Parts: sequence; structure tokens; C-alpha cells
Amino acid sequence: MPSDALFGVSGFNGTLSNPIPLHAMLGDSRAALAARDCLAPRQVKATYGTGSSVMLMAGDAPIRSTHGLVSSIAWSLEGGLPYVLEGNLRYTGPSSPG
Repeated sequence: MPSDALFGVSGFNGTLSNPIPLHAMLGDSRAALAARDCLAPRQVKATYGTGSSVMLMAGDAPIRSTHGLVSSIAWSLEGGLPYVLEGNLRYTGPSSPG
């Protein structure tokens, strides 16, 4: 389904008197890419935390990496299907004392 599809309607178990439609589905890295306004090809964002990622907006075609990076779809909105090139580090947060 497109990222901006109607995924359902919820009243949050009676919390809301009028149920609301639920739109949008993005994983955290892709949501961060959109939130940082990296929407054009060649724009890059880096996210640091427990794990870290660097993501390059590739545009309308995937970039094939020969260095272990992953090419994937950023999102599907209004018929567009932009690609990203991404590198991830699973464990980059501070280690606990001990």
C-alpha cells in the first residue's frame, strides 16, 4: 500500500467520541529523512542513537552499492516512488559503565 494510504479508522478504544482516519506509514529512518526535509536527490541525513544510519536520497532509480550499502524505497506518495541508499550501524550508543 502507498505510505499515505488509509490504514484504518480508530476511536482509540472509546477515548475519542468521533473515530479518526489513520493515514501514513513510515519507518523511523524514513520519517527522519522526511522530517529533515531531505526530499531531493543527493541530500543526506545522519541519525545517531543506539544505532546509527546515514541515508542518501537517490531519486527515481536505485543506486547499486559495491560497498555493502542498501538501496531501498523511501516511501510511496502520490504515485512517486523515490529510492534511498542507506548504511546502518547497529550499536553506536554509549556503553554502560562497568
